[in-house]
Amino acid sequence: MVVDASYVAAMLFPDEMSPESELASLKLLAPGLLHYELVNALKMTVKRKRFEERKAIGLLQDFIALPITYSNPPYNQVLGVAIEFDISAYDAAYVVLAKEKKVPLLTLDKKLESLAGH
Repeated sequence: MVVDASYVAAMLFPDEMSPESELASLKLLAPGLLHYELVNALKMTVKRKRFEERKAIGLLQDFIALPITYSNPPYNQVLGVAIEFDISAYDAAYVVLAKEKKVPLLTLDKKLESLAGH
């Protein structure tokens, strides 16, 4: 399954625990940009005083420990999907990867889930 930042954050952040599944028990795939999206989400939690920096660092370590395989989809396909569906290139990368691998996209964004086709 391809996993995006919204889903990972919901599973890692203690105040957003999703009851759907445990990430560590799934075979997960994501584009490399997931690292940066998660780091940015953690930065924002600190800036908004949602978590202390120490907690954000701990959550980052939890994220790094997740068994996620990283694969970047073809950039030309990402651009095409981003333009066609008027979504960010970041979101398009998850959609293209899910379509390319013919697996579901784990996301909290219903539009992206629909675009990925699962």
